[in-house]
Amino acid sequence: MPPAVLVLDAPVMDESAPAVMDCGQLKVAISRKARNRLLVELWGTLDAASAAELERKLYLPRRAKVDLDLGGITAVDEAGMRFLVGVCGKSGGKANVIATSPAARRALVGQRSG
Repeated sequence: MPPAVLVLDAPVMDESAPAVMDCGQLKVAISRKARNRLLVELWGTLDAASAAELERKLYLPRRAKVDLDLGGITAVDEAGMRFLVGVCGKSGGKANVIATSPAARRALVGQRSG
């Protein structure tokens, strides 16, 4: 399956109609909030299998500003953290975590102290 592609030069998408992807135990919704701003919402388990599938399906434009809503995450493993770090460290853009679940918060706090 080709990656989900959001074209930033297109008219702004209706905020009520996110693109939704199924990545095994992880569900992902992507909404365009402004020309270069995307909201990526995650629900479920972000583990090795779902992170690998998400990396294959998701394409984030280089200059995009990404708001990550991790409020629906139930579990995160090391591979899931690598995926999140990769999104936050992508060149040319900016990623912000705007919401976390207890599981996501524990993983993020563990990453900072480790």
